[in-house]
Amino acid sequence: MHIGGAKCGSSALQAALTRDPVLARRDGSTVEYAAIDFRGGLIRHESLAARAGPYGYRSSPTESQLENVDPDVTRKQLAGIAHDVVLSNESWQNSPDEWAAFLENWRMPVHVVAYIRPQVPLLNSAWWQWGAWSGDPFNQWVLGHFRECQWYARLAPWRTLPYVETVTVRLVRGDIVPDFLENVLQADASHYQPARHNAALPASVLRLYQKNRHLRSGPHNSAIDFILRKHLSVDGSAPWVFDRAWIERIIEKSRADNERLADLLEPEMRNHFLEDPRWWDPAAFAHLKPESPHPQPLRADQLEPLCVELINSLVALEKRA
Repeated sequence: MHIGGAKCGSSALQAALTRDPVLARRDGSTVEYAAIDFRGGLIRHESLAARAGPYGYRSSPTESQLENVDPDVTRKQLAGIAHDVVLSNESWQNSPDEWAAFLENWRMPVHVVAYIRPQVPLLNSAWWQWGAWSGDPFNQWVLGHFRECQWYARLAPWRTLPYVETVTVRLVRGDIVPDFLENVLQADASHYQPARHNAALPASVLRLYQKNRHLRSGPHNSAIDFILRKHLSVDGSAPWVFDRAWIERIIEKSRADNERLADLLEPEMRNHFLEDPRWWDPAAFAHLKPESPHPQPLRADQLEPLCVELINSLVALEKRA
């Protein structure tokens, strides 16, 4: 079970596994990606891509949708598969208690995997994914979502669940897909072709959204993001919204949890974690110039390349039509 975390590569992983769901491991065994549907059945093989929608991937129901899933249906279908199965949803890290009942029903060995990032850059990314479109004030939103990236508190309870044999926590160090294939599934990643899934849109697009809210009307109305990533190749990054005071506050409030988090990591990951200043030192972000999280005047030097790319994309689409 891959359980997240949010803004830690889940969409890219689910997209890659949706495209290529059956994999051969180095030991000759097979592992398969599947998605639970809203009644508890399994979506498999070509049906994954057929039911992917505009996001380019198919995942299992979120934590809030699990109450409609019949665990008996899922158990029976899992029991009919002779090899290991990967299930994934990034929201599951929030719901170990809800999953306890499912696992008791399934009575199958489970290996849990989570990917994590330092809290400061994660919250900056999360602001532009959800917070900026939520209608909540910036300070209120950041503080309200702070606990969601206290990784030890989120992940340690999974170790106590029935039938969970291991909880593997890995750091996001670039694209997680080849890491997951090679180090978690023990499969060959040489065939993997990276794609842009849920990567940050450039500041020009995000600031345009802020001035034209109908384009991004709510925190979960993100289909437009995936469409733009599919057709545009404008480079850039999301605006950095944390000043020194915010960075210090986030790091200090996370320090106790991060110190305990080291116990969940395998030796290689633990060394990288302890040596990465982004978890521990505000100076790691001194090179980043903070901008306002609120709507700002649109800059012509950012809009011009965006407009050119939009025109080029429209022409390319017309030629393919």
